[in-house]
Amino acid sequence: MKGTAVHSSHLASRVVSRHHAHAVIITVSGDIDFDTVAPLNRAIRAVADRSKDEPVVLDLSQVQFAGASLINALLYARAEIGPDRLRIAAPPPCVIRLLHVASLDGFFTTGATVTDLATPTAAAGCPA
Repeated sequence: MKGTAVHSSHLASRVVSRHHAHAVIITVSGDIDFDTVAPLNRAIRAVADRSKDEPVVLDLSQVQFAGASLINALLYARAEIGPDRLRIAAPPPCVIRLLHVASLDGFFTTGATVTDLATPTAAAGCPA
């Protein structure tokens, strides 16, 4: 296939929502791009609709690839959930790089682990 661009559509992602002691945790794994972001957006919408007070932690520690669709999902989450409740746990280098390229480093509350961010006071002093 010399000179032919090949698009791979077998990218996979997995999104799981669960309650932690004082927070809702949304764990995302795999590759997040235009073809795979829909489950994340549905999870964000569901959490925004049912949970108004609890912190929401997006655990991105298992994300292996992040496309621009992840930026859209994060901005959507921030708008729907609120900047004071949304936290991003363990963003891997691909997410950190994407946030930097989009000039969004420092725009989200981040932490090294879910446990660091799953308490109601974890966002105190973090950017809004």
